[in-house]
Amino acid sequence: MNELIKLLDENLICTDITIQLTLIIADELSHLCGVLSHPLRRKEPPFAKLRATIVQPLFKE
Repeated sequence: MNELIKLLDENLICTDITIQLTLIIADELSHLCGVLSHPLRRKEPPFAKLRATIVQPLFKE
């Protein structure tokens, strides 16, 4: 029973990370479209803090 609970927890964590990464990718694409159509962005894009905490550590050396 404990193994089943552990497996379910791992799947939920993976699903949550997948959803967050999907939102970040969608935000990046919308940001790119915004940059292409509006050279001067005045407000911070949505999910900027989330992207900073997840994506930036992936690219650190």
